[in-house]
Amino acid sequence: MFRKRGRLRRAAAAGLCALMALQTPVMTARAELPEQLTVTNGQFIRANGTAVEGALAKGVTISKYQNKAGEIDWNQVRGDGVTFAMVRLGYLNDLDPYFCSKYAGCVSPRNPNWRLFYTQALDEETARQEARFVLEQIKDYPVSYPVAYDVESQYLLDMGKTPQEPVMNNFWQDCLAQIKAMKLPPMIITNWFEPIELVRWDSERGDMVLEAPASKVQTIRATYLKTIQDVAVHLYGGQVKVTLQAVGALAGDVQTPAQPKGPSLEDIERRREETGLLPGLTFENYVNGNANQLAVAAAEHVATTMGMQYNPLYIYGGVGLGKTHLMQAIGHRYLDLHPKARVRCISAQDFISEYTTATRDSSSSRKALQMFDERYRNLDLLLIDDVQSFSGAKGSQAQFYRAFEALVPHNKQVVLTADTYTRNLKDIEQRLISRFSQGLSVAIEPPELEMRIAILLNKAKALGAALPEEVAMFIAKRLKSNVRELEGALQQVIAYQQFQPSAAKEITIDIAKHVLRDQFSVNNNLITIESIQKTVADYYNIKVAEMHSKRRPANIARPRQIAMYLTKELTQHSLPEIGANFGGRDHTTVMHAVRKITQERQGNAELNHEIHVLEQMIKG
Repeated sequence: MFRKRGRLRRAAAAGLCALMALQTPVMTARAELPEQLTVTNGQFIRANGTAVEGALAKGVTISKYQNKAGEIDWNQVRGDGVTFAMVRLGYLNDLDPYFCSKYAGCVSPRNPNWRLFYTQALDEETARQEARFVLEQIKDYPVSYPVAYDVESQYLLDMGKTPQEPVMNNFWQDCLAQIKAMKLPPMIITNWFEPIELVRWDSERGDMVLEAPASKVQTIRATYLKTIQDVAVHLYGGQVKVTLQAVGALAGDVQTPAQPKGPSLEDIERRREETGLLPGLTFENYVNGNANQLAVAAAEHVATTMGMQYNPLYIYGGVGLGKTHLMQAIGHRYLDLHPKARVRCISAQDFISEYTTATRDSSSSRKALQMFDERYRNLDLLLIDDVQSFSGAKGSQAQFYRAFEALVPHNKQVVLTADTYTRNLKDIEQRLISRFSQGLSVAIEPPELEMRIAILLNKAKALGAALPEEVAMFIAKRLKSNVRELEGALQQVIAYQQFQPSAAKEITIDIAKHVLRDQFSVNNNLITIESIQKTVADYYNIKVAEMHSKRRPANIARPRQIAMYLTKELTQHSLPEIGANFGGRDHTTVMHAVRKITQERQGNAELNHEIHVLEQMIKG
């Protein structure tokens, strides 16, 4: 079936037929066609008035744009007079994602007769390549020849497309569709993937050149390029070289990020004094995971679109989860993009100290206070760590409010961190809480197992130590509270392995078990079934006795299931032991509760957050 006219149509036909001739042992002679045919009432009519039997047949086409094969009612299809179907293989060298499943699900003696539906590219050589590809893909399927082509060439040429352009756009758009299907936060898709455009795609070599705005290139390279690479390899079916360049660079240029020269001690001290930023706390060495994914995306966005959106950015979470690191990373990234920018990163406690010093000496307080005021009112970026420390400091709160009002309305960015959500801050003026809430609030949760392992491995690499993955997993399974605890434990293990003459040359599980025995013991001993039950009961405002009762109303049964789940997660007690401590319940009841809460956590963000809060409270 050739629906478009022109030289390329004939080239496609020649390419496919030539190759089919090589692989088909028997070729029937072509029937002589009447010199002139007319169509009357849906029939082809010869010049002598007789109808051409079997010349017309009713069929359907199937591709990724239709429902999956199993959802099609084929009895109804046949009832509508359909006698064949064409399944779309794909385009160029790319398979339709549903080809195999649809073909396998639909080809059977009781289903309609099947043909293959395929679209092709824009030049003769590509048409021949496609033909080879088609025959290779369908050789193991019971396909009836000839193969049908839907030739889009002339249409694309009429639209002013070049031979390469449709293929390029199709491939990148397929990559983007695959990335969107990964269910990443919409903010990440909008800010970091959709601005990317395709410059060049060489399907023969698997070479793809992308470009993005200069302000986003560094972040995309560091955080998202591997995702693009993995998706491209998956869709292409082989290795793909992905190059990312800034908008305006030459297509053939391979751009690699320049390796920054290491700053001198003098430079480090000067930057620390002027900005409060600490070296090393950057996005590049910040471990991403499900627990902080949204916070990282928001931070990267703020760092490159300063003051335009999400102002202020309020990052909250428990102790040692990486809030300070993420806040500092924003400062570093902004300075990389704007070297002359006025940036100040300071803890709320140090802000209070500076304010107290500025107002202490009555003889010079006016001038000192004026200098202090100007210092914070004239910034491009203000980063305040641990704002809960402003609690009760009325004078410092008033001064910070004035700084806030001087910055945010003029699109100067403010970033805040705290250990709790804005509405839970204590002894903070309501006007400040209101200002904190007007931007974007993002939580950082305790890291999941995979993230804890990645943190340990990354930290070990930074310290120049070889940490086997099984040792990282051993430690990560036992230390679940926060990043700081993990890093401290790793430092102990590395120090022991390096400085103990009797220690093995490699870090082993036995070494980790020996060095961290006290820490593991403390964690296990501090957390009891009773302490979990009390914490959960207090959190959900029920009596501890309800944990043992046989009553099953939702307001009691739900907290009880959560308490069982947390007991299984945070202690070494067996299922029967846990059941015995929850009113003599059977171990299967405990197992059901654990499974139920585990499954619900995956799709219920509110429940997931509640459990993270409870874990923090239980661990102290």
